[in-house]
Amino acid sequence: MKLLLSEKKELEVREHEICLEYYIIVDEFEGVNKAQMESYGVCIKRGTEEASFHGITFSGKNIEWLMERLTINSVTPTTLPYVIDDLLDDYFLY
Repeated sequence: MKLLLSEKKELEVREHEICLEYYIIVDEFEGVNKAQMESYGVCIKRGTEEASFHGITFSGKNIEWLMERLTINSVTPTTLPYVIDDLLDDYFLY
């Protein structure tokens, strides 16, 4: 597993500064015919608080799309599970 820092954001919320760090998770594994493959996930850190989801997609383009939306909307570790749940409902189950 590799963590690649995608973006670091500092925000002021209710007179408090918070720092959010957004990471792309790269998990490597052996696929069919022993081909090396990668799956991608996301991790968000805020101080000691952290939330991560592995294996969201096999596409680098799709994980970059997701990461852009997470950072634009300032998704936190607390709200990440809800965002991923909505994403899975909207894009992957139907």
